[in-house]
Amino acid sequence: MQHCLYPCPLPPTPKLNLKLGVTFPFSSWRPTLPQPKKKKNVSATVSASIPLLLGRPKQNQENQDEGREEHSVNEEVREKLAYLESIGVDTYSAITENPSISATSLNSIQSVVKFLQTMGMLDTDLGRLFGICPEALTASVSRQLRPIFTFLLREVQIPAIRLRRVIYRRPRLLACSVKEQLRPTLYFLQRLGFTDVGKYSFLLPCSVEGKLMPRLQYFQNLGLSYKDAVSMFLKFPPLFNYSVEGNFRPKLDYLVNDMGGNVDDLKAFPQYFAFSLEKRIKPRHRFVVENDIELPLSVMLRAKDDDFYHRLKDLCDGSLRVNQSIIKENHCLY
Repeated sequence: MQHCLYPCPLPPTPKLNLKLGVTFPFSSWRPTLPQPKKKKNVSATVSASIPLLLGRPKQNQENQDEGREEHSVNEEVREKLAYLESIGVDTYSAITENPSISATSLNSIQSVVKFLQTMGMLDTDLGRLFGICPEALTASVSRQLRPIFTFLLREVQIPAIRLRRVIYRRPRLLACSVKEQLRPTLYFLQRLGFTDVGKYSFLLPCSVEGKLMPRLQYFQNLGLSYKDAVSMFLKFPPLFNYSVEGNFRPKLDYLVNDMGGNVDDLKAFPQYFAFSLEKRIKPRHRFVVENDIELPLSVMLRAKDDDFYHRLKDLCDGSLRVNQSIIKENHCLY
């Protein structure tokens, strides 16, 4: 038997996958393993938010020292974002609206959360609070948040048991300055005649010059006296939150030009502006016109759809022995 003078090429050495314990005889072949079910986690959201939080796109670092530093920063950022996601915060939206989160430590954010919890906020409230008011995440507990709660308790005189409801309903309170915004609004509302501002605490974040006074002035420009205009807002405080262009003007135009009403109707029933023009005011007005019935605004709009159309149908069919004049006089369908 002849021996080869030159070494023959050997077959490729099998590779061992130590993690899986599987031997692959050919380097180009890999076994198809069953894919584990994806678990719901926040890692994808966190990874997407890291470049935004760092304020620059992720780049490859050539220098090893810089690479290690970048890795350390990324780990800190990842930990912060994972915490925010765990309490229900949409990190991408929060950082976009409040970039200061990038410079705020995790300990500082946790101190804000802990303070709000001691003031009655539930874990399930946090996502909504920080979603609407991401500025609260970077607020100072001693200089900003505590003075707000002290103001609400002592000056607005909101009972402690109601604090959670007040903040949950109006999270923007957490971003307001007591001196520059909340206290001036409180004094303004009290001068108008609000004796219990705590019931209408949702108005406290409103600017007096930018929001409250222009709405009062709008109705004065319609011919109402200052006293009558104020009376409307005392009767229905949510008027302060309605848009002049998006609410007041189109509904007033329909009231005057299509329904034949006037500002006296608004004085009697300012809640008119709370109803949808397209879904309630117009359909019900057309219904009473088609059936030759006269109703005051309060009667026409307040009843639920089923009650309204059922009673009016009975009235039109003669099932109810009630004439138009009685309905108009009593302001009631019942």
